[in-house]
Amino acid sequence: MLWKNTIIVLLSLIFIISGISKIIYINYFLSILIKYKLFPDFILPYLALILICLEITIGICLLLPKLRQNALISLIGLLIMFILLVLYVQIRNIDVPCGCFAIFKERKMGIGLALQDLFLLFLAIKLFLYERKTMKLQQNKLD
Repeated sequence: MLWKNTIIVLLSLIFIISGISKIIYINYFLSILIKYKLFPDFILPYLALILICLEITIGICLLLPKLRQNALISLIGLLIMFILLVLYVQIRNIDVPCGCFAIFKERKMGIGLALQDLFLLFLAIKLFLYERKTMKLQQNKLD
């Protein structure tokens, strides 16, 4: 299944690299979180740490077949949250960089980012459904 392995590696790399770039540029990432004005400032370092760890963990777990289903569920939830955040920023007309990859500091939030995240969400759901179907078939063979 070349398409399956390609999607797994693509999603994994996106989230591992995104998390690592946020670690490297942690102060910049925190400055973006402040601009959203969603949470009190004192919570943001903890929120940043949780998000970074979550992105890297999901990326690694996608590569591990036994953990892939749970990683995909987490990834789907994270992508939905990101899409909602883009919509929130657009509705509130907040001028803030995306922060997805802290190394791309000038990338703005917008419809292009929402479409990109929707595409990644589509890939994650497609992979999740395929993995689930494959697991059921394997389980039926064992019964």
